[in-house]
Amino acid sequence: MIRDSTGRFADIRFKIAVMSDIMEGPVGLPPETVNALDQIRGRYDDELLAVFPSPSAFEQEMLMRAPVPSPSPSPEIMRFIADLPLSQEALDSVQQLTFEAGGRGYDWVDADGGDWGGTDDRFTVQDISGFEQLRNLTTVNLVGGYIVRLETLRPMAEAGIEIIVAAGTPESEGIDPETFPNLRIV
Repeated sequence: MIRDSTGRFADIRFKIAVMSDIMEGPVGLPPETVNALDQIRGRYDDELLAVFPSPSAFEQEMLMRAPVPSPSPSPEIMRFIADLPLSQEALDSVQQLTFEAGGRGYDWVDADGGDWGGTDDRFTVQDISGFEQLRNLTTVNLVGGYIVRLETLRPMAEAGIEIIVAAGTPESEGIDPETFPNLRIV
C-alpha cells in the first residue's frame, strides 16, 4: 500500500476516510484538488471504455460493474492522495468521522467503477496514527463494512472520542461496552 507522503497519517486508507468527511463538510477540498481527482478518475474510466468504442447505455452500466483489468484501488489516484496536503483548517473542520463505504473519497479511489460498497477489505484502515491532528473530533460513526475494525479505534476511544456502532452489525457483536471506553451501540 502506498504511504501518506505528507507524514500526517500512517495509513493512507485512514487519510481517505478523513478526506471523505472533509469533502462533505463546511471547508471541503480546494476546487483544483477536486478537479484533479475527477480528471484522473476520468482518464481511468476512458481507458476502460476504450475497450468498447461505442457502448450502449446498458453496456456502459455493465462495464462499470464488471471486474476491471487494472488493480483497485487506482494507483495513480492513490499516489495523488498520498502527496495531497490537507490543511490544518480542513482537519480542524472534522468533528465527526464516519467510516462508511459510500463516502465520496471511495468513489475516486475505487477502480471498480466507484461501486465498491465495502464488500471486501481493500480499503480497510489498519492504523489510525495521526488522528490526534483532528483536534475537534468528538465522535466516530462506524457504519459497517470493511472500512475499519472496532479494535483499531480503541486509541480514539481512550482519548475520549465517542465511538458509535450500529447494533446488529458484526462490529457490535461480542463487544462489552464496559471494557471498551466511550463506546455506544445504537
